Amino acid sequence: MQRKFWRCAKSSSQVIFNYNRAKLAQETPDGAKDMLRTSPEHWSRAFFKLGSNCDSVDNNMCESFNNCIMDSRFLPVISMNEIIRCKVMVRIQENRTKAEKWQGTICPNIFKNLKLNIERSGKCYVLWNGQDGFEVKEKDKMKFTVNLAQRTCSCRYWQLSGLPCCHAISAIYKSSKKLDDFIDPCYSITEYLKTYQFCLQPVEGQESWPVSKMPRPYPPAYVKMPGRKKTKRTREVGEKPAGTKISKVGVKMACSLCKKTTHNIRKCPYNKQAGKRKNAHIKRDAKRQRKQNEAATSTPGPSVSQFRCTSTSGHIFSFVCSIPTHFCL
Repeated sequence: MQRKFWRCAKSSSQVIFNYNRAKLAQETPDGAKDMLRTSPEHWSRAFFKLGSNCDSVDNNMCESFNNCIMDSRFLPVISMNEIIRCKVMVRIQENRTKAEKWQGTICPNIFKNLKLNIERSGKCYVLWNGQDGFEVKEKDKMKFTVNLAQRTCSCRYWQLSGLPCCHAISAIYKSSKKLDDFIDPCYSITEYLKTYQFCLQPVEGQESWPVSKMPRPYPPAYVKMPGRKKTKRTREVGEKPAGTKISKVGVKMACSLCKKTTHNIRKCPYNKQAGKRKNAHIKRDAKRQRKQNEAATSTPGPSVSQFRCTSTSGHIFSFVCSIPTHFCL
């Protein structure tokens, strides 16, 4: 299924795109319908504009450059630019030296792609009208028309990439013409060397740089934001929150007697109290409750005293009062 999707992405014309999409719909009808909702003009060759000589559907130039400067991105601005400058200077020198050793008229990587089309052209059946028009049929597939004067093919691959497709190559060989005359000049070694004809000049070290008379830049002043100041740093996305206890996830517990990880001390065969402490928590709670009851009953209460007193009229009064013990000592 993945290959059928890539065939839709690499279809050079809308006719081929619809054909490959119909093949994909035989396995996933819903997927073929949803494909048109994703703006295929941005990812399929069939909808690309002509004139750029680029048929790439997966350009990873940004990712490649980002990976190249990955280490220098975290350095200060001057150090980062200095490392990038050195890498660009070395890259220009290596590509110039490599291109000077090439032989032929076409760049090696372009010639590899051209060889694949040459092999496919051997399976094409060509009809020539005697001038510049050709009918080309590849195996049992579709039939396309080629015009060598206009350098066009109805499959649109020649116009998109600037390289003759298998249909155009079969027409060129049919008319006994040179293949190099129909390849876009941008793929030649001469044009490749023009790309790297300008080199970066060497620069002395930072100690030899002139001192600027402009005022030295300073970092911006600290501005206190409203609200309470944060005491904890802002964590990144996906980072675990800070906990009060260290997590024991993934830690293997071992028995303190035999040091094995298959059990703990409560079920260790070397523990003599292993079977006796089955209901230890019940006995412990009962013992604690018994001690509390004994402490409550043994607490000394207040002493009771009886007093008698005689009034001025000769009457005797008696009363009882309770006085704490420590007052009676």
